[in-house]
Amino acid sequence: MYQRIKNEVVFLVGANISLGDIVYWFFRLNGCFTIQNFIVHSEGSAVPKTEVDLLAVRFPDRKELDMRDHPIFLTQKIQLFIVEEKNSKRSFNHPTKRNFDEILRRVGFVNDEEAEKIKECLNANGKWEDDKRYIELILVTKNKNHINDIGRHLSLKDDILPFIYHRFRQYHEQKKQHKEWPKSGILLFELAANLDENVFIRVIEKII
Repeated sequence: MYQRIKNEVVFLVGANISLGDIVYWFFRLNGCFTIQNFIVHSEGSAVPKTEVDLLAVRFPDRKELDMRDHPIFLTQKIQLFIVEEKNSKRSFNHPTKRNFDEILRRVGFVNDEEAEKIKECLNANGKWEDDKRYIELILVTKNKNHINDIGRHLSLKDDILPFIYHRFRQYHEQKKQHKEWPKSGILLFELAANLDENVFIRVIEKII
C-alpha cells in the first residue's frame, strides 16, 4: 500500500479516499447511523431541491466497550446531524438552508407542524433541541480558517483525523477484524496502525 523511506511515506499505491469517506468514518466510529448523499426531490420536477452530504443519527444509550466518543456526541438525547463537507467554500449551500424543513420531513425526525419553526431555528442558531431530541448542523472543512457560517465547524486536520487515528490505535485489536469494511476504512486503519499521528494526517491530506 505504501513505501517508507527515512520514516516518511513517500509513495502510495492504489490509495483512494475522499473527504466524504473520512467524514463518514468519523460519524460511524462514534456510533452513528448514516446516509450519504441524501437527495430531497422536488414534487413536480426532476430537479432536486437540495442534496445533503451526510445525515447521521445517534442514539443516547450507544456504548461500545469502554470507548469515549468525541465530545460533540451527547448521552441524553437522540441526535440528528446535518453535515456538509467543503474542500474550498466554507458555508452551507443556500438550497440546503432553504430546505431544512423538507429535509426534516423526509427523515421524520420531527412532525410536520414543527418543521418550519425548527428550520428557522437552525438558520438562526445552527441547532435545535427539546427534552428528547437534538439537531445540529455540522460543517467540515480541511481547516478552520475564515469560517463564517451557522452550525458547528469541524476541521479535518484538528478534529476528524486525530479522532480516527486514536480510535484505531487504541482499539487496534478489536478493529483489525475488518475484511468486510469499505476500502476507505481499511486504508485509514492500516495507515493509522503504521504511522505516527503527524505523518498520518499529512498523508491523508495529500491523497484527498
